[in-house]
This record gives sequence, structure tokens and C-alpha cells, in this order.
Amino acid sequence: MQFAKSEWEPRIGTADFEEMMKRALRSDGFLILEAVMSPSLLARLQAGFGKVLDEFVAANASNRGANRFNTHLYLDGVFADEELVANPIALRLIHGLLGIDAACSWAAADTPLPGSDYQVAHADGRPLFRSHDLSLPVYALAVNFPLVDFTEENGPLEIWGNGTHLLSDVAPHLGAADRPPQRVTMPAGSLMIRDTRMWHRGSPNRSDHARPNLAFVYHRSWYRFEGEAGHTPPAVSAEAYAGWSLATRRLFRFAATDPALTESHRIEMVYRLEALEEEAGLARSRAPMAAVAALA
Repeated sequence: MQFAKSEWEPRIGTADFEEMMKRALRSDGFLILEAVMSPSLLARLQAGFGKVLDEFVAANASNRGANRFNTHLYLDGVFADEELVANPIALRLIHGLLGIDAACSWAAADTPLPGSDYQVAHADGRPLFRSHDLSLPVYALAVNFPLVDFTEENGPLEIWGNGTHLLSDVAPHLGAADRPPQRVTMPAGSLMIRDTRMWHRGSPNRSDHARPNLAFVYHRSWYRFEGEAGHTPPAVSAEAYAGWSLATRRLFRFAATDPALTESHRIEMVYRLEALEEEAGLARSRAPMAAVAALA
């Protein structure tokens, strides 16, 4: 389900719309809200990531197929902005579907350059029970922020929605042959939330510019996304960590922080759910959606 800004903005503070978004994620496996990010943050991210990408490409071979680069994000400066790493609209859905104690253990960017090719259809992360046909509740959500417009020419994401995230016993690269994917076009600064199990792939970039897409994975407290396929938890600078709210610190409690913070990080963050709820104004049962509207 995809909403233009003119469609979601007047409704973001209502309980009915919140439930609709949750249902879309449960049934379709994805949700897109267009143009969520503030223009000022988007401009700073575009400039900042351009430098990161240029340095990475100069020093490394492509690591996700021809002319496609996956780049880990060091959470500092603009990449540690709480509108990005703990986006209030995304976080409301994350807490509603994954629980108040959800955590983030993946921060990266996928960028196909001109000349890239199709990826193999895949899911992010592994099924909990690969040999059983179990339709389990969501346990991990990927949150994407495109830094440029996703167009038909620059390698948009292709997805197989409508339930593939519930097919734990079907290999995506085999099942994807059953029907064509949906190509995801959306403006820069949009918010895409998807069940990590939903089948998807990158498509060829036929334009003359890079197509960066920032990605964060949030999950239930007992799940660890970083242990799969070589994934590593995000690294956070001491300055960024110190400047974050308690809620954001707790969200990144499994991140790699600077050594000087290690002991205090564990003591402060791992078991302080009550303090988190008090600061965020969240009750275990349900908090008013008005709180999200005030933060957006």
C-alpha cells in the first residue's frame, strides 16, 4: 500500500489510519508513505552520503553484484539524526508491531550505479523455521529512505508483496518465477517499511546517476539480524550516542559503541524499559496516535 503525502499527512494522527497501516504490513508485507523526510535533512543526507559512497567505491569492489554497493553506515553527524534513525512515524509502527522493546541492529545503504544488473529475488534474513510452512507474526522490519527519486530508469526496488513474507517453506528465487514483481517508484525522502521476509530484488540502473537507498532493520528484542549473511551491527559514535534521547539509545542498545561507553551502555540501556516508557509517553497497551503527530 502506498500513500502520497497529501493522503497520509492529514490522517497520520488518527487511530484508524494507524490500524490501516499495520494491516497493510501484516497482509501485503510493505507500506510506503511518500515524502516523509524533511527537505533539510534530505539535502544533508544526499551531500553526506555522496562523500561516503565516493570513498567506498574508490577503495572497494562492488559487493552486491555488478556495479551495486552495500555500504555500512557509521552513525555520526547527519547519519545519527533522530529523524532518520528513530523516525517518529516509523517508530510508532515498529513499536506497535514489534513491541516497545524493539531494537535496531542494521544500518546500511544499497546503491546500484549505472550498469548494475538484476539481483536474485531474495528475502532479508532467514525464516525462523525453514522446513515448516508457518505463517508467523512479523519479527523484523526493514525501513528504507530513498535519497533520490526511484524511477523506472534508475533501478527501483522490485517486490513480491501480497503474502510472500508468510511463505517460510518457499525459496524466493524459485517462487518469484510464478508471477512478475511490482516495481517501486517513489520520491526521494519517502518512507518504505517492509517485512524483511518479503521477496524483493534490485533492478538494473539504466540512468546516469547512483540510486542510494538507506536501510535500517528493527526487530523484536530476542532476534539478532546481524548474525545472518555476514551482517554486522551498526557502529555509533560517542558524540551521537550521548546526544540521543533515552528512547533512541535503547533502540540501539546492541550497537557497537566506543569502548569508553561499553559498561555504562550495558547498564543504562538493556533493562530500563520503564524509564523508556516514561520518557516516550508510551503505555504497554497503547499510546495515543496524537503523540506521533506531535513528533512528526
